[in-house]
Amino acid sequence: MKAPLLGWGEPEEGQPDDIVVGSGTGPVWRTQVRIDRQAGQTRIRVAPTGLVWIRLINTFGVARKVRRALLAAPDLGPASGSG
Repeated sequence: MKAPLLGWGEPEEGQPDDIVVGSGTGPVWRTQVRIDRQAGQTRIRVAPTGLVWIRLINTFGVARKVRRALLAAPDLGPASGSG
């Protein structure tokens, strides 16, 4: 599923590797997680959704929490040797 273009409303049909994550406190507090697989590598992208001011709030709210959770996951943290 993917987040609606303007951020509110029900998630829409998306690609199999698109995931909508919400805080549960309202229909606009969401972030979009996309899993990209290319050349034997997997990249997980976390992007806030919504209009400008909502996107700003989501950047420091739900998107930040999702990023932290993914980085803390033993098999999903930053790639070794990067940086």
